[in-house]
Amino acid sequence: MNRAPLQAFVPIGAPVLEIGPLDKPFLRRDSYDAYYADVRETGAIIDFFRNDPNVNIDKVVPIDYVIRESYSKAVGKKKFAAIFHSHVIEHVPNIIGFLLELSEILMDDGKVIMAIPDKRGTFDWFRDVTPFRDAYDVYRGGSPARLAFDSLLNGLSTPLLASSNYIGDVSFRSNVLEDEARFKNAEKLYDDPFFIENASPHYWVFTGKSFLQFLRDGIRCKLFPFRLEHFEDKGLLAHEFHIVLTKDECITRDAFKRREEILKLNELIECNEDRSGKMLQELRAYCKEVESVYIYGCGYYGTEVSKIIRYLGGEINGFIVTDGFRLVEHVMGIRVYELSEIQNRDVPIVVALDSVNQAEVLPLLKERGFEQVFSKIEV
Repeated sequence: MNRAPLQAFVPIGAPVLEIGPLDKPFLRRDSYDAYYADVRETGAIIDFFRNDPNVNIDKVVPIDYVIRESYSKAVGKKKFAAIFHSHVIEHVPNIIGFLLELSEILMDDGKVIMAIPDKRGTFDWFRDVTPFRDAYDVYRGGSPARLAFDSLLNGLSTPLLASSNYIGDVSFRSNVLEDEARFKNAEKLYDDPFFIENASPHYWVFTGKSFLQFLRDGIRCKLFPFRLEHFEDKGLLAHEFHIVLTKDECITRDAFKRREEILKLNELIECNEDRSGKMLQELRAYCKEVESVYIYGCGYYGTEVSKIIRYLGGEINGFIVTDGFRLVEHVMGIRVYELSEIQNRDVPIVVALDSVNQAEVLPLLKERGFEQVFSKIEV
């Protein structure tokens, strides 16, 4: 998902903080007065990720603030105009405490800018979304161990949609139910106090809509001194959604402003009714009716949709591309056809293209006589 629009919320010249930048900071020091924070020192980060192919340890940025007890103790009297973090919040044991700590080191009207993974594109495909009550229980002293236990027991070993080469069975049975090692691994959380540091579980599980509900309930309970500044959710295939919060102490003190914010969030929640969930239901029904399909498009959207169709129990006959645009013979082990090669006009086709290309392809399919076309994939 394109994060460039988030830069509009980062002030130039004022101190800003990025949490967990690793080797790819969003707030670069050549553009911003940027500082970096992590729970590990720079050397420890390099050691921890030394064997991770997704992290270039030679480009890990130096950490300014190592978080031991709290952010306020780590940064002292320093205040920031904006704080950015990406795919961090799900790893924080006390999510409410974390957000409140960030509010303490923000300037008035400062921004918390977050890229949060959508559970449907991560390890958390089969897990339930986080209810506010679980977060509040941990905030009041409850143990987060059961949440980490669920992450290890029911999380996928490979993110369902984030892996570009994932071609296996994506059913709950094959990925979770029959993996006996999962329970033994999850059980270590209770037996080895140091195990959780290396396990890096996802305590919190969200979709865009469920995070709005979480935020609304935190404001209802007079906990969060924030108002929602920006929300962007591109749906299932984006893998993440974006949130920008603005520090506003009036939200916790002024009943009228708090009510206004709650009503605004409720409206967003209603507008953000799970379109992806509805699409999945319709696609499931379509796949059940036709049994096997072709997918129009073999790029990013096509390969992602192929994984979803397999999860839904559908069979894929092949990918289709417009004549003259076939660059490879196979993608993910599935044959790629040019449209003119498909002689049977009764074959079911799922269109997995962006809106621009879809607008060009749908009339073409109609002109060629293809009638069993599913074109409700939102990308």
